[in-house]
Amino acid sequence: GPGVGLSRLASRIHSGTIVGVDPSVAMMREAGRRNRRHIAEGKVSIHQTTADAIPAPSQHFDAAIAVNSLQLCDPFIDTAREIARVLRSQAQLVSLTHDWALSRHAGSVAAWLQTTGAALVDLGFDDIRSFAASAEKGRAIALIARRK
Repeated sequence: GPGVGLSRLASRIHSGTIVGVDPSVAMMREAGRRNRRHIAEGKVSIHQTTADAIPAPSQHFDAAIAVNSLQLCDPFIDTAREIARVLRSQAQLVSLTHDWALSRHAGSVAAWLQTTGAALVDLGFDDIRSFAASAEKGRAIALIARRK
């Protein structure tokens, strides 16, 4: 996306690097502009790619965050497999998505949670939880899963 989350995270970390991925040239441009300082400091790197081709070694990350994006990953299993590959053991995947977007893409929030949860379990995630959340413009669904 446009790098808002990257910027907010970068302002809070003292060490490490935040890696952002997006297939859109426009979003990469906006994220780069918004995070120019954090990129120069080495806190943020951005890559034009999809979430099923993350440019990182296996078991590299302590966490993954997806905001209004997992519902767009089709087929989701490819993205979930890649996220599982790059996460360390016990790392968490956190997703926050507008409820209307989940319903639009999967027919209902319940259907999206069922399908997504089953794929994550198959790929070695556990402690999968979801709950209603607030978003800047309406309601959202948070999903949290831990990599075994």
